[in-house]
Amino acid sequence: MDTYKRAGVVPVTLSANGEIDKSGEYSDWGGQPEKIDKNCFETAMRELNEESFGCITTTIEVIDKCIKIEYDGTIIFILPMLLEEFLDKTIEFSRECSFQSRRNANQEMIGVKMLLWDDVLRGISGGKFYSIVAEVINHNIENLMNLKQF
Repeated sequence: MDTYKRAGVVPVTLSANGEIDKSGEYSDWGGQPEKIDKNCFETAMRELNEESFGCITTTIEVIDKCIKIEYDGTIIFILPMLLEEFLDKTIEFSRECSFQSRRNANQEMIGVKMLLWDDVLRGISGGKFYSIVAEVINHNIENLMNLKQF
């Protein structure tokens, strides 16, 4: 088991990225390790799968090749996606949110929306990120701003 307190994933394409929750804060798809997680890769993959209602999944091999940003016990993996795949997953996720809302299930994710990359950049400069994620982003700001050239 590694020493990370938290791990997450931010799906990225040339024009899209991230999520926005009901409070209006921007975040990753992440959370704390559970007993079943052997390492931060498994935590990140599990959280991505859970919070996207299974719409976005990945493998350890893919996560291992992602850009990694970390700070103070949190690691976030920047997951590249093709624009067409990202848009398909956004539609699938929106439908699943609607379905879950009607079922009154997994209230944490109801109302979450995926963001355009430009919105994420504005969120960085406007201080709109969830506090833990904001610390990681601010510590790695130069690397993230270079993702415009992704």
